Amino acid sequence: FRLSFFVNDINGLKELPDGLLNQKIANIAEHHKKGWSNHAGVMKMDADPSISAKINHGYVAGGDYLTFKASADIQNYKNYFVPSISLGVGLTISSHGYFKREFTLAWEPNFFFSRDPQGKLQTFRNDFLTLTAGHGSIKDKDPRKESHLLAHFSFSYLIYRQGEYFDKHAMRLGAGRLSLFNGKTHVEPVIYFNDLFRRVTPGLRWIQSF
Repeated sequence: FRLSFFVNDINGLKELPDGLLNQKIANIAEHHKKGWSNHAGVMKMDADPSISAKINHGYVAGGDYLTFKASADIQNYKNYFVPSISLGVGLTISSHGYFKREFTLAWEPNFFFSRDPQGKLQTFRNDFLTLTAGHGSIKDKDPRKESHLLAHFSFSYLIYRQGEYFDKHAMRLGAGRLSLFNGKTHVEPVIYFNDLFRRVTPGLRWIQSF
């Protein structure tokens, strides 16, 4: 918190009752998480309307910001373990102070490996464009801290195809994530499909962020 105290006349300080400031500070400490009311765009504490702030609860938790996202991933698809990387841009919306919403758009090349009839190793790259959305509470009034997301979804569409590993116009849907190691590692259940959930294949992604 930052507390501001204003007087119109410096001579008025001597007229203040003893302990008034201490009482106001005690009111803030006790009631700042309770009721606030909007008075012409200014939030005032119900327990003591002389205490006001720009937003509810009297503090601003973070704000809206963009971040660069990068991760190294591995997923199982049918009988393959497929490594991939993910590079994208994330938007966090948290200016309201209670919850944050996270959106990420990322390019995700997946790599398959096989040998040709001559035994030469071949690499097949298949690229997905992935949109991720999450919603959760702000931890310790800092939206940049990793926190538990109450809802998390991802949708991916195949934009570049090599080989016969994926069907044309393949899609992937993920719902929910297990967060490990202070949010640097995530485990996400997914399904691959095409043509409105035809030829569905379940999978699991391990996501290691940097």
